[in-house]
Amino acid sequence: MEYLHIGGLLERFKKSLFRHDGLKKSVIDVVLSQTGILLEEKSITIKGTQIRIDQKPQYKNEIFIKKEKILEILKNKIGEHIVSDIR
Repeated sequence: MEYLHIGGLLERFKKSLFRHDGLKKSVIDVVLSQTGILLEEKSITIKGTQIRIDQKPQYKNEIFIKKEKILEILKNKIGEHIVSDIR
């Protein structure tokens, strides 16, 4: 009865925990493991479910080449609805 709504509450709590710092660290880890590029936290901006990476063009190109794999790993790691795109 009362316990039926706890899943939604926990999902919202999970989303708020991973916002910004946790999400940025996850992005840094996944990008590093997939591309070998070490990003700084200040180069990552989060707006809604989109992640913007401000980096040199050659690094951005490498990240965008492997974008689908990076998004897949992020969605598995932190949740389907938290990250939708990398720009």
